[in-house]
Amino acid sequence: RAIKATTPQSDVTCLRFEPPAASAAALAKSQVMLSSRTSSGHEDPVTGPVGQREWEAFAGHYNRACRGSRATDNKDSYYEIYRNITSVEDCKALCLANQPRCKGMEYSLGRCEIWTREEGIAAWWEPSLEDIDVANQGVFTCERYGWPARYLQPVNGGVGQACRGETSNDKAASYFVNSTVRNLEDCRALCVAADVCRGLSFFINGNWARCEIWKRAIKATTPQSDVTCLRFEPPAASAPALAESQVMLSSRISSGREDPVTGPVGQREWEAFAGHYNRACRGSRATDNKDSYYEIYRNITSVEDCKALCLANQPRCKGMEYSLGRCEIWTREEGIAAWWEPSLEDIDAANQGVFTCERYGWPARYLQPVNGGVGQACRGETSNDKAASYFVNSTVRNLEDCRALCVAADVCRGLSFFINGNWARCEIWTRAIKATTPQSDVTCLRFEPPAAVAPAFVEASN
Repeated sequence: RAIKATTPQSDVTCLRFEPPAASAAALAKSQVMLSSRTSSGHEDPVTGPVGQREWEAFAGHYNRACRGSRATDNKDSYYEIYRNITSVEDCKALCLANQPRCKGMEYSLGRCEIWTREEGIAAWWEPSLEDIDVANQGVFTCERYGWPARYLQPVNGGVGQACRGETSNDKAASYFVNSTVRNLEDCRALCVAADVCRGLSFFINGNWARCEIWKRAIKATTPQSDVTCLRFEPPAASAPALAESQVMLSSRISSGREDPVTGPVGQREWEAFAGHYNRACRGSRATDNKDSYYEIYRNITSVEDCKALCLANQPRCKGMEYSLGRCEIWTREEGIAAWWEPSLEDIDAANQGVFTCERYGWPARYLQPVNGGVGQACRGETSNDKAASYFVNSTVRNLEDCRALCVAADVCRGLSFFINGNWARCEIWTRAIKATTPQSDVTCLRFEPPAAVAPAFVEASN
């Protein structure tokens, strides 16, 4: 019941829950999400709560269309179409109203796809901006709903380990649901879409594979050469997590840049832009891996040590790739725009391990459309305010190349992406973007990191 009054009593303390002021729309959204999360939690009879389902922009935050098991897999039977839907949030609300059938949603202006594919959403496709009718369709947004795959973490190294229950010998058919899949991403998607997912075992079997979705807590593994074990580990607030946050805060404060016109730009950060498991860095496409793009360091014992080498090589280092004992410090001037997922069959788990790729710079996830983004060209103070000194101009292949340039830049306040036939042009803005002007062949994205101040964080930690 709302607390609106008190009465004096010597041995009592009264505290009222008072969250920050929020708009009615934001409050309504919070209530919907709370209702969804409360109703979607699951109890494991052996080990207690599993966690909470969440929305996950697994493919990135800009112009992504949902697909089944590959980029071309888009059968009509996978989704239901709703028209005259006015926003991403309304599309999400339709999905939540269709639980547990709905596994995610795809939204483009006025059109909402509620994905009900039993195996979930395992892939995505980036439509060409040239093919998009901006006025009548807009760009695409794809998000999954379920147990976020970003929380699937390797157990005892992951590769070469089969999941088990309490001990290395504890396995029963009732602990998991078995499925045939094409690859690890299909298996991860099954976990996201499952009624309960505590983790997975992924088995390689020739050109196809097998996937066990575990509904029993995974507390042990047993060595097995053709298996990978991942456990669902959602975040939990704890002293170690707080310490890690303080380290990240220190890194962010020390790496800030100052814009002489408009003040602080924000902070550089690490970004697992391609996902958190088995990703190798690439240049502008999955096959672009020239030796000149990186420097190799051997006998490096952890991802964190590899990151430290990158930070010691600022501003040359644009990111890092790590596999067991081997660290690549990426110095490609244009940054890291693509990634590749090595086949687990080709990986020597004992001597190499799986791959980790992260970029360092201005995270592309904070690039947000300005006034709709598509069909808008970036400007300074007003719609007529543009000067050559405001940006750095480059020729690129696609929007991802342009976003990577922003991540790697000395300063990036946002970008304008121009389509020009099969190629494109990219403006990396070093001046604050406060306005746009309509232009059919341009997309404007502004760098908008979350608002945060060091004193507030320190006070919270105290």
